[in-house]
Formats: sequence, C-alpha cells, structure tokens
Amino acid sequence: MSSATVRCASCGAQVDPAAKFCPHCGAVAPAMGNTEPQDHDLTALLVSANLLRTRRQFTEAEEVCRDALAIAPEDAGAHALMGDIFMNQDRYKDAAVWYQMALDIEPQNVSVKSKAERAEMLQKAQSIRVQTSAAGAAVAANPDPQGKLDSFVQSAGYGTVRNIVLIAGVCLFALIVLAAMVSRSRDRRLPTEPLRQGAATQPASAAREAPQVPSSSVTQASPVPQGRTSAPQVVGSATGSVIEPSAPGTVVAPRPVEQQFARNLQRADVFQGGKAALRSVVADPRDNRVFVTVHVQPSQTRKAILESALGVAGGALMADRNVDNITVRVDTELPSDHTGTTTQIAFVGDISRTGVEKHKPQNDSLDTLNAIFSNTYWSSELQTSSSASAP
Repeated sequence: MSSATVRCASCGAQVDPAAKFCPHCGAVAPAMGNTEPQDHDLTALLVSANLLRTRRQFTEAEEVCRDALAIAPEDAGAHALMGDIFMNQDRYKDAAVWYQMALDIEPQNVSVKSKAERAEMLQKAQSIRVQTSAAGAAVAANPDPQGKLDSFVQSAGYGTVRNIVLIAGVCLFALIVLAAMVSRSRDRRLPTEPLRQGAATQPASAAREAPQVPSSSVTQASPVPQGRTSAPQVVGSATGSVIEPSAPGTVVAPRPVEQQFARNLQRADVFQGGKAALRSVVADPRDNRVFVTVHVQPSQTRKAILESALGVAGGALMADRNVDNITVRVDTELPSDHTGTTTQIAFVGDISRTGVEKHKPQNDSLDTLNAIFSNTYWSSELQTSSSASAP
C-alpha cells in the first residue's frame, strides 16, 4: 500500500490512507487502497460503475456495481454506490434499501446516513404525488356528480370538513344558550334601556325643581282602608304623561320588570297594615333610579310622611339590588279651593343607596329626617293645613 495516497474504490478519488471515509463520496475506508489483486479488481469495478453513473448510463452502471458486490458482498461502498445509481433515477425506494444495507455494514457512516434519510423523505413525497395524481385521474374519468361526491366523502378531506362543521355547530349552540341565559338574567333586573316614547313618568328634572304640582297631574286611586291585608293589583296600562290606574287600589307599572319590582316592594313594612299604599313604579335607566309614588292616610304630619318615604326607599333597595337612587313621591288628601279636599302631591324627595344605608334610626327629629333627602319639595297646602302641620 502506498504511504502517500490511496484511491477511493467508490469514486476513484485520491484520499489520505488514514481517512476513515472518502471526503468526496463518503465511501468507507476498507473499500480504499488495498493492494491485493482482488481488491484492485473491486476498485476498478467501483470506479467504472461510478463513471457510468455520472454519464447517466444507469443500466450499465448497475451491472458493473453488481459485479463488484459479487467480489465483495460486505463492502459498504459498493452498496452505497448502488443506492446512488437508483437515487439518480428517482427510484427512491430502491435507493433507501441499498443505503440501509450500507449502514448495516458501517453504521457510523454519516454521509450514507444522510443519503438514506433524504431517500426516505423523497420516497414519501413521491408516494403522495402518486396518490394525488391517481385521485385526480379518477375524478376526471368519472364526470358523474354523484361519483365525485362519493369520492369526496370517502376521502380524508371530508372527515376534516365534517369535524369543522360539528365544532362550529356546537359553538353556535353554546352561544345561543348563553345569550338566552343573559337575556333572562337582564329581564329580572330593572331595565337599562331608555323608557319607551310616551311612557308614564315624571322626569327627574321636574321632581328636583320642586314646582307646585296641580292635583290634575296626580295618580287617582282610592285611599287604602285601615287594616288592609291583601296587596293591590299590579297593572301595566299607562296613557299620555299621567298614570291612570284601571281601578281603585291598583298599582301602575308600565313594563314587566317594573311590575315585578312593584310586587317585591309591596313586601316592605311600610305597606303592611294600611300605613301606605303603592301607587306607581317607573324606572329611569340614566342613573339606576326608580320613581315610586305612594299614598298615605290624611292628617299625617311632616315627620310621619318622611318616615313613610324613608321606609319606601329602604324597601326599594331590598326589592332590587341594582337600584342606586330613589325618588319618592307621597300624595295624600289636602285642602282645595274648589272641592274641599283632593289628592295632591304632599312631598317629593331624592335619596341614594348610600344615604339609606348610612341612616341609623334613633328617634330622629324632623330636621334629621328631612336632611337625609335632597331636592325636597313640600306642598304649600300641607304646610298651611292644621291637620297635617308639623309636630
């Protein structure tokens, strides 16, 4: 063996005799540089086969390489060269087989391992192309729409589309159920949308300006008899700007949520035993406010009226936790220049949830109770009436 260089049995290149692999083609060292006559024949055959491969004479190259394998069946370089011949013909499956045989002989040959991985990858890609081409040819050969539909149903794409449709359907159903639950939850609360056109209510600005309210603008209903135990009927009729009960003893609440609020409010202590009677409930969504109109027995003092109004405010907060502000209107029978006495607004006042919660009843004086409310209005008839004067 020459000490300078040896010739690679696979590609014929001159390489260092100490090299474990050919730097040009990756052939293993045992296939290089042997001086035995048989090895010279093997080297010549491999060089010839590789030359034929580069000239794309693949049939002749394969025959010569098989002759080399007949001489040295355990030569990793010969197996790798056979893989190269098949690789150049795009016969990736055969190439992968021969590369694997070479790796079985020389597992550490990095070059052959890389070639084997590339052959397997190209084989898979080639298989997919073949399947796609076959499917396209089948569809082209069968113009029948039903046949195309059957082919699509049997394909893997149909399963994917079906799963997407099922998932979308489940999500849509869940959204519908969630929307229904949210809608029901909102229906149980006071309305947050603007009141409908023509709904019966007194604007907040009118209540806060404290004008003299004429008796013709007041809800008309019979006074509550002492000792009444049954709650008044809650109705939803309203006309113009004045709430008109359909019958004496009814409570007008224009919308279902207000009707439910009125039913809850009537459980308050102030409405038990005939102390007061609920007239109407109207919600104002601008500041989570409710307007509550109540009727009290005549001959009430201002302090008694304030105590009733405070009881109404506390009941309103218990009736719905979303209420933040309450405007209480109290009407009663007051003197009139024309008919003796008529039902008139005696008191109007605003109070917030904070004001109600901070108040601790301690036999409060008239001034203390009056200070709890803001924007108060007192009827001049009440102030001059001897039967309803302050204590």
